[in-house]
Amino acid sequence: MSLLISRHIYTMKDDIIQKNKLLVLGKLTASLLHEIRNPLTAVKLNLDFIKMHKSDLPDDINNSLDDCYKGVLNIQNLVEQFLGFSKKSPDREEYISVCDVSDAAIDLVKQRANKLKVKIEKFYSDNVPKIYFDRKKLLQVFLNLINNSVDSFTDEGSIKIYAYNAAENGKIKVCWDIHDNGCGISPEDQSKIFEDFFTSKNEGIGLGLGLCKTILNEYNAEISFTSEANKGTIFRVRFNSNGLS
Repeated sequence: MSLLISRHIYTMKDDIIQKNKLLVLGKLTASLLHEIRNPLTAVKLNLDFIKMHKSDLPDDINNSLDDCYKGVLNIQNLVEQFLGFSKKSPDREEYISVCDVSDAAIDLVKQRANKLKVKIEKFYSDNVPKIYFDRKKLLQVFLNLINNSVDSFTDEGSIKIYAYNAAENGKIKVCWDIHDNGCGISPEDQSKIFEDFFTSKNEGIGLGLGLCKTILNEYNAEISFTSEANKGTIFRVRFNSNGLS
C-alpha cells in the first residue's frame, strides 16, 4: 500500500471519528437543553408572579427583578434557538404570499422597533406571485433578518422592506429586500456572517443568519447582502420561478 493511500485512509478515519464525536456532542447538548428548559420555565413563572406585585416592592428590588427577567428570557431564547436548529421539523409546504408572511414578521418586531425609534416601512408591488414554502420557516427567515436590522441601531433609524417581481437571468423571481441605515457590517466580518455560531453581538449565539441560509437553500432560494460600516446594510432574498404559483 502506497504512503499516499495510507495517509488518505487515516484522514478518512479521522474525519469519521470527528463526525461521530460531533454527533454525540449534538445529542448530549440537545438532552442538556431539554433538562435546562424545564426548571427555566419554572423560574420564569415565579418571576411573572413576583412582577404582579411590583407596586408593593421598592425600586431597587424591581430593578433587580427586571434584570433577572431579561436574563431568563435571553437564556430561554438561546435554548429555543439551539433546539430549533437541531430539530428536523415536518415539512408543511403550501403556496403562500411573501407579503403576508412579511407583514406577520413586521407585526412581531414592531413593538421593539418603536421603543428604539426605528421606523419600519414596507413597499410591496401589486400581484406578487405566491411561492411554495413552509410558512413557519419563511417567517423565521424574515424575523431573523428584520431583527438583525433592528439590532443594528443604538438610536432612531429607518428600515425599508420591499417585495416585488424581477426578471433575473431569464427567469422571473419573487424578490424580498430589507434595507437599513444602521451600523452596517464591518469588512472583516462580512465573510463570516453566515457561519454557524459567529456573532458580533453581545447577546445571541450566532445561528440566525446561518439558519436563514440553510432554510433558503432547502427551497432553492438565494440570499445575498451588501453592507458598509456606519452606513447600513441591504439583504436580498430571491425565490426561483420553479416554486411560484
